[in-house]
Amino acid sequence: FFVLALVGGCSKSEEQPAAPPVMPVTVAQPIQQQVVDWDEFVGRFEAQQNVEVRPRATGYLQSVHFREGQYVRAGQLLFTIDARPSQAALAQSQAQLARAQATLTNARTELSRSRALAAQQAASTEEVEQRQAALRTAEADVAAARAAIRAQQLNVGFTRVLAPLSGMVSERRVDAGNSVTADQTVLTTIV
Repeated sequence: FFVLALVGGCSKSEEQPAAPPVMPVTVAQPIQQQVVDWDEFVGRFEAQQNVEVRPRATGYLQSVHFREGQYVRAGQLLFTIDARPSQAALAQSQAQLARAQATLTNARTELSRSRALAAQQAASTEEVEQRQAALRTAEADVAAARAAIRAQQLNVGFTRVLAPLSGMVSERRVDAGNSVTADQTVLTTIV
């Protein structure tokens, strides 16, 4: 009995520890939304294509055919340069061609006459060879005159400055009435 009382007495003297205090719990409703990841970078914007428009002919600028900041298409007329000097040079080349063709016709006639006389032994072989050389020279002069005409036709065409690509045109750097130099003067830029 004594053992029971001792066990029972010990159990009564020890109190059970108190329950921990209840902690407050906050509850939030989840928000559902799309999250966009982003970063900041230092950089610069640059056009894919950037061209300085320069004339291919020298002369006085007659007119400007665009507004600054306008979108232009490739091949659109931007500037017109006075074409009269180029047209005069073209006319001179055409006159040189006519003169070279007349010389060629004359050389053919002289060669055929020398050959006929040489067949009758009334002209020397040396004279026939000279006439053949004159004919070859006249043919070369005709070819050179035709090439000069093609070059002058290009120069006349170069008096019309066209947009090389489509894009935004910047300010004009030269006003009508000013002299421009082929491949040197910057007229505007297109990006």
